[in-house]
Amino acid sequence: MNKEISNLNLKGKLLISTENIPFIDFKRTVVFVLEHNEEGAYGVILNIPSDISLQEVFMKTDCNIVIDRKFKKTQELRVLSGGPSDSENGYILHSKVKEPFKNTTQITKDIFITSSADILDHIGIDSEYKPQDFLAFLGCTQWGKDELEYEYINGFWVQSEITKSFLFRTKAEQKYQKASESLTGSQFIFTGGLV
Repeated sequence: MNKEISNLNLKGKLLISTENIPFIDFKRTVVFVLEHNEEGAYGVILNIPSDISLQEVFMKTDCNIVIDRKFKKTQELRVLSGGPSDSENGYILHSKVKEPFKNTTQITKDIFITSSADILDHIGIDSEYKPQDFLAFLGCTQWGKDELEYEYINGFWVQSEITKSFLFRTKAEQKYQKASESLTGSQFIFTGGLV
């Protein structure tokens, strides 16, 4: 593996699948990479809504929360399918909070992920500890050692920067198109990977 690829770190980046990707489950997907190190990588798919509502998650976890009206207008209330791995586990991607929850990890300067249920006690209600913006996921996408690097150099993915606006304000169904539009057309369609 060449030095440029061995030093590749995609944590905190968007990955947009190209037409070269051979995996049917990842065609036309946008993945936010949450961790990338020498052991592998993991992230969540941002543009595949599940058929589970956030209210159903609250009910399954004994959170008796009624989501207020203003909240419904600004957030996606569908849980997103983060990927085929750990499909029983939930993750909340969110903006900065007053105090971190039990299992909160910082991904970028202003984007965090929490995988502990204590965050659910504050989401959807008027709590001073709730994140202003968030997305809920079931499952994630994982790569073993050197797998993501292999896919990247073979043109299965292109990377892009992420913004809070794109992450939290763009509807899941529009994310692939919006992310694709931010890239140079010919490079995105024909080469992918390192451009």
